[in-house]
Amino acid sequence: MYLVQTYREYFRKTKQNLYKSKKLKMPKPEIYVIYVGDRKTRPEEISLSEEFFEGKDICIDVRVKMIYDGKNGDIINQYVVFTRVCNE
Repeated sequence: MYLVQTYREYFRKTKQNLYKSKKLKMPKPEIYVIYVGDRKTRPEEISLSEEFFEGKDICIDVRVKMIYDGKNGDIINQYVVFTRVCNE
């Protein structure tokens, strides 16, 4: 949903018409997840089909880059620490 909303805003700002037959210009998507749970393995990426559909071929698959801790003191690290405190 965030990706779709980001693209909608991008098309609006670049004044591209979604309803013409002309191909749209769009930036390459990158999707990240900040993971704060306990997980035995820490893959760099996970995919929708592998995580939820046993690796089967699905019409739309998404690969997500995983972020676990961030660098000490940066905003991602602060979010991870905050989330862990709230979970306790």
